[in-house]
Amino acid sequence: MADTGAQPQIADRWRRVSSRLVDVIVLAALIIGLLFIAHKLDIERFPLNDAIVFGVLFVYEVLVPALGNGSSLGRRIVRIRIASETEYARPSIVRCFGRFFTRAGLFALFSVFVAYEIALPAFLMVIVLEGIVGALHPRRQTLGDLVGRTVVVNNVCSVAEAV
Repeated sequence: MADTGAQPQIADRWRRVSSRLVDVIVLAALIIGLLFIAHKLDIERFPLNDAIVFGVLFVYEVLVPALGNGSSLGRRIVRIRIASETEYARPSIVRCFGRFFTRAGLFALFSVFVAYEIALPAFLMVIVLEGIVGALHPRRQTLGDLVGRTVVVNNVCSVAEAV
């Protein structure tokens, strides 16, 4: 991205919520689909099921943004992207991993409090906590953004970059 001297604008809350909703639907479809295939092939076992879930989350939350200019399907649809908080460039894989590790850690922590089981209440608690922090932070950064040192910005690109 050419340096124009202007900083990208921090993404609006509605864009972040909309993109996250799309991403959660995509993730759920991918995970449910792969678990269904594992069930049909009669290979659903404890470590394989967890590996499928973790693998899909890792690829979608770490590799896709790191290799895809900070975008996921949801972010592309609403035209926002993840950027490093200092130079607003494409986030490194380390920054994306920091975002992911924070969410996964919170999920694991809340799962311990929810009858030692990874369940929907823990997932919802992470989303609510991330949403509250993002709503209160002046740059709309969630806990994952703060740990990964990233921001979510509007994706303003030239026609040449889009092609």
